[in-house]
Amino acid sequence: MGLHRGGFAVDQLGEICRALRGHPRLSLAGLMGYDAHVGHTPLPLRGRAWQQVQQRYQAALDAVTAAGFDARALTLNSGGSLTFTRHLEGTVANEVAVGSAFVSPSDFDQEPLLPAAFIAAPVLKRVDPQIPGLEALSGLTRFVTPDTSRGVFVFGGNWLARPVSPPDLQYSGLYGRSSNQELLVAGPKLEVAVGDCVFFRPTQSEAVLNAFGELVVVDGGAVTARWPVLS
Repeated sequence: MGLHRGGFAVDQLGEICRALRGHPRLSLAGLMGYDAHVGHTPLPLRGRAWQQVQQRYQAALDAVTAAGFDARALTLNSGGSLTFTRHLEGTVANEVAVGSAFVSPSDFDQEPLLPAAFIAAPVLKRVDPQIPGLEALSGLTRFVTPDTSRGVFVFGGNWLARPVSPPDLQYSGLYGRSSNQELLVAGPKLEVAVGDCVFFRPTQSEAVLNAFGELVVVDGGAVTARWPVLS
């Protein structure tokens, strides 16, 4: 509908559907109209983008119907984590897909969703960050940039995620990203000890969850379940 990843234009659907009607091995199960671009359209233009999606989907459905298919027998898929609430108000589709919205990574921020999945990385050591090879200047650097005067190394790292707790932690611009004992820095009031966890909020879900084991479900401070991710 907007990203044009499917390879078909609406005006080609009639020809394609007529070919499918007589094909011995292929059949038409439905249409997929992915509308993810709507959620990223500038807010003043978002309503117009949504209406264009509906009009384009209806035109595709009309082409399929004109080729002799019964629309009532087809799966008409659409939606996305940033648009599913719009479909609740009326849509050409009869199936709405929702994926990342279930755990609400930061790339899919929208009301009324709340973040539901986090990475917990144990703190391996606390440090006063040093400048590699120029350690004698490290004290001056901590004086000039006090918000990087304390640091922690965590187990693993370099995920598509941002640190959210403790709230003042940030990635080190000096050390850069690392998938092995990543350094995070903060100001002198950093309160985190070895053995504590730093929590990260993923920016995406499918690109992150498969890098770990089971999802540990926590409710009221207690582990209540363990859910497998894709095998």
